[in-house]
Amino acid sequence: MDRPPVIAAQQGAASQPSATTLADAVLWDYSFTCYYAEGVPFTVTFNEERTVSYTYTGGTSIEPGGDDAPVVTASSESGDVTIAFRNLNAIDVQSARVAFADVAMIDACTPNIDNAQQIEIGGTSATLAEQLTSLLKTLLGNSPFASQPMRMECHYGYSIGGVSVQAPVLLVARQDVPIGFDEEFIRQMTAAIDQWLEAVQPPSTDARLIFGLTLWSAVPHIDATLLRLASVSLPMSGVSRA
Repeated sequence: MDRPPVIAAQQGAASQPSATTLADAVLWDYSFTCYYAEGVPFTVTFNEERTVSYTYTGGTSIEPGGDDAPVVTASSESGDVTIAFRNLNAIDVQSARVAFADVAMIDACTPNIDNAQQIEIGGTSATLAEQLTSLLKTLLGNSPFASQPMRMECHYGYSIGGVSVQAPVLLVARQDVPIGFDEEFIRQMTAAIDQWLEAVQPPSTDARLIFGLTLWSAVPHIDATLLRLASVSLPMSGVSRA
């Protein structure tokens, strides 16, 4: 008699927890371990609304349920099968839940990426408003949601006597940032930073704006930290002043 599949565990981990580019910093892996799963269809529900069907056909073989399905691999050892979704964009896929017929994980798995590495942005010269718009579009451009809960802090980094110094500039408390990046939000951010620069007139040696970003899941009913980027660095040499 065939035994029903058993889901042993599921887990999510950052693919590159020490990534130094925005593109790599948002990647994560979702995987789960199961038994008796060969030939049994299963589904994975992303963001509690998009469900994709798969079938594990033995060994390392997976049959996906559509051309746009996330890339998935399988490995088997001692009867255990691990199904892994590699390099998911954590902004696009903010939760995942697996189910075999009536057997399912109770809780969804969510990314929790904490990256303390310095990430350089602003490769070309542009206004501060343009640089901030580019940052948000690059970071949030894959979001399927209308807005993204986010907290942002900004420091001014410079060198004095060969010593690196950071001065606090502003703190934007947690709020839902529109994915359309409305001009008013960018204008307020830019005005606050410009006002600080004009008032303080800080040193310009090795000067840069350093942003700390924390994002929470936008999936309804899931209030969990999604992504933390501690040091997104924009050199002032890449900020053209009016």
